[in-house]
Amino acid sequence: MEKYNLIKSNNKSRVYSRETAQKSLINVIQRINEANRNDEFIYKITKAVLFGSYINSNKEKVGDLDIAIYIELKVYIF
Repeated sequence: MEKYNLIKSNNKSRVYSRETAQKSLINVIQRINEANRNDEFIYKITKAVLFGSYINSNKEKVGDLDIAIYIELKVYIF
């Protein structure tokens, strides 16, 4: 799987194209799906919420992807 990174920077003025951010978002979604399918993980991701500058579709440039991840312990029956 191709990996797209948005580099964390202390420079608040760093911006990315919407296309770059979208590629990173697709990568995050793929990783969430992979994590939920992997039985070696004891947690599952129940919800991911995107917020921040990316959700404003009028902006051509975004600062970063703000994502809240909700997890819960998987239930195993032995």
